[in-house]
Amino acid sequence: MLLTAWRAFLRWRAGRPFGAGLLVTAAALVILFPPFANVRLGDVVISIRTIGGVSALLIGVLLLICACSLWLRPQFRLPAGAMAVVLSLVALVTTNLGGFLLGSVLGLLGGALAVAWTDQPRTPVAGVAVIALLLLQPGHAAVTREWTLTASRLDIEGLRYTGIVDSVVDGRVVKVLRFTASVLRARDLVQTGDLGNGAKIVTRAAPGAVSTVSRGRIELLVVRLRANLNVLGVKIPVDYSANSPPPLIVPFVIFTEVTVRATDLKGGVLHVPGAAISVT
Repeated sequence: MLLTAWRAFLRWRAGRPFGAGLLVTAAALVILFPPFANVRLGDVVISIRTIGGVSALLIGVLLLICACSLWLRPQFRLPAGAMAVVLSLVALVTTNLGGFLLGSVLGLLGGALAVAWTDQPRTPVAGVAVIALLLLQPGHAAVTREWTLTASRLDIEGLRYTGIVDSVVDGRVVKVLRFTASVLRARDLVQTGDLGNGAKIVTRAAPGAVSTVSRGRIELLVVRLRANLNVLGVKIPVDYSANSPPPLIVPFVIFTEVTVRATDLKGGVLHVPGAAISVT
């Protein structure tokens, strides 16, 4: 029961700027506390009763409303976060330096996090070598270059061949095969990309390690794929390209002794255990 409740809480937390709400709540409490606190020094009780108490009450309550909005109505995170920032700045001059600066700092951090938060995962380009292929050259736009992946074994789930498309490589149009998949697993991965001017970047996994590309729809544009197709333990040599496209693709395939020349890999997240990156 506790485990189920904890998992439900984690799912709930992931769908909203939870940390930002915590910071804004803390800011509200810190700003509210000093004007209404009683400090006892021996037999002397010190109470702060100034107009700052009214301002602290108003700003503190508004910050609490912003925090509740961040948790209960995350779609309004932008106005709630912006309001938290404004209230934290106003508190500096109206409520004992914004709770002796601490409250204003917490509110500013919480508001900034709320504005920056998004529930849409960022999908990085799958592969360090691919990132290098998109580097800007002086005086030119981003240039896509061909890169090569080798592996002793390549398992692909959810594989689909969608046809031949055009891809621009070094300013020229080339015909490539377009595949989509849900998961890629490559053993002994070595990925090599051309940086231009004779320089190459090489990403190499630890020996025997299985690198993965997963989390979302993956699109792969292939110039040429040479490998052995493993069918019930029987190895069938294949050599796919625009001039020799695959006649039939099943959703799950296993290739061995793989060499892939590609121009683009979109979607998914690449994990390379023990990655070693070098530029030659």
